[in-house]
Amino acid sequence: MGLENYRIVNTTIHPNHYKSTDHEQFVLAKYAEEIELGRISPGFRPDQLQHWVGHIRTAPLNVIEQSPGKLRVTVDHSFPRSGTNPPTLALNPEDDYTPFDPAIHSVNAIIDSKKFQCGWGTFSQCYLIVADAPTGTQAAVCDVDAAFRNVPTHPSARPFLAVQIAGLVHLDHCLNFGASPCPGVWGRIADAMVEIYKANGIDKVIKWVDDFVFFRSPTDSTSDESTAPTYSYDESTIQSIAEGLGWPWAPKKCFPFSSTFTYIGFLWDLDAKTVTLPDTKRLKYLNKLERWSPTFKPSCEEVESIIGTLNHVSLILPAGRTHLLHLYRFRASFTHARHRWIRYKLPAAVMDDIRWWTHALQTPFVGMPVIRPPPPNDDVLYVDASTDWGIGLLLNGHWLAWRLKDGWRSDGRDIGWAEMVAVELALRSLIAAGRSDTHVILHSDNQGVVHSVAAGRSRGCQQNAILRHIVHLIQLHRIWITTKWISTHDNPADPISRGSLPTLARRLPNRPPIPPHLSLYLSQV
Repeated sequence: MGLENYRIVNTTIHPNHYKSTDHEQFVLAKYAEEIELGRISPGFRPDQLQHWVGHIRTAPLNVIEQSPGKLRVTVDHSFPRSGTNPPTLALNPEDDYTPFDPAIHSVNAIIDSKKFQCGWGTFSQCYLIVADAPTGTQAAVCDVDAAFRNVPTHPSARPFLAVQIAGLVHLDHCLNFGASPCPGVWGRIADAMVEIYKANGIDKVIKWVDDFVFFRSPTDSTSDESTAPTYSYDESTIQSIAEGLGWPWAPKKCFPFSSTFTYIGFLWDLDAKTVTLPDTKRLKYLNKLERWSPTFKPSCEEVESIIGTLNHVSLILPAGRTHLLHLYRFRASFTHARHRWIRYKLPAAVMDDIRWWTHALQTPFVGMPVIRPPPPNDDVLYVDASTDWGIGLLLNGHWLAWRLKDGWRSDGRDIGWAEMVAVELALRSLIAAGRSDTHVILHSDNQGVVHSVAAGRSRGCQQNAILRHIVHLIQLHRIWITTKWISTHDNPADPISRGSLPTLARRLPNRPPIPPHLSLYLSQV
């Protein structure tokens, strides 16, 4: 776990962070179960345990409420937070270890978690599997029973991972959610399991932490609707492989093969080719937003929580990405650690985005179709903007240009805004030319625009406002845009944006009208 080169130099018992009697009783009951299962040692007096295993340190325990009535114990191996830099020098040149003072440094501060990497089945990977799945494909979902708590830690690591309950110290024998390398350690085991299943004929397997999804497709591609499809394996195959390896599936959390399945919080439909937010989660998130009224003053933790929720939903609601900017800016106003407990009034811009999200989540269908983007078409498209003249584009050797009006550069509109407008006008030009259900490569010499269009959001308020129109048009006309950076020197749209226009014979015949939100700042050439 990255602790083998360290030795604890002082026994340190950090007090726990929970305060209420109810939370204390919950911790006592939870750890009594863990002791009975052999996952944690019985409690010992600190001096007694130190005599047997040497110096120890404990991590503070806390209790959080994940949902009404559902509590969870957390182990804070990032405490204390004052010591952010790990020790680098041994006590003397002859020592072959580095001293670790748990009163100054946290366990997570001295571990390089980058050494504990693993593969996760991301949203994008699942999206492409569903998009490419042939008719009749099904998925089964299995959840590992107490994944982390079934993986033992090396005895040498246990003095670093101790906890204190009611004055007695317990050594934790298994992985927990507080130590930074634990997800990676568990992930390596899960990665191996995926490869074992694939080697035994399972078509496709993806997993996120302890959630595994198994896919199977019909073996007879000639079957029609009147014939039931046949498959090369079923749930018994999954179970038998696991049993032979002692793999602990949780029976109550395993679901048989079906055309629909739930993964990373979303409902996927292999027949309809859609991904949606389950109704229970949609209502849960709406309830979470109810507090966010003009009179509500959230803490930093509450801002981070709502950002996390909405950012997750934006995976299936791309338009939502442009309605997170002001929440991110509001989070940045909590500039110091002590500000985390201060409650600030919500800015008007944040409330506007909260209203947008509330309206979006009130719609019964929160989701999108699952379609693999087609390969890029043959269009050759370049865009550019200049502050001293205007905006130009070149599509397959034909040009269009717009002149920036006097006074356009105000209220946060700058060259970044103009470059984003160039993308919107290029998209409108494609639509005017009859493009839809297509994939276009767009070249721009502005790296901020290239990255923002790819991400679906921008850090600039004015650019973000233009991006909202771009996302709307992309979804409405089913146009996929891949942005690529090109140097200004190599951008053939650069002279057009500076007023050096080709002949009228080369101007695009179908010029899109200037939309109302741009009419104050642009004129057609």
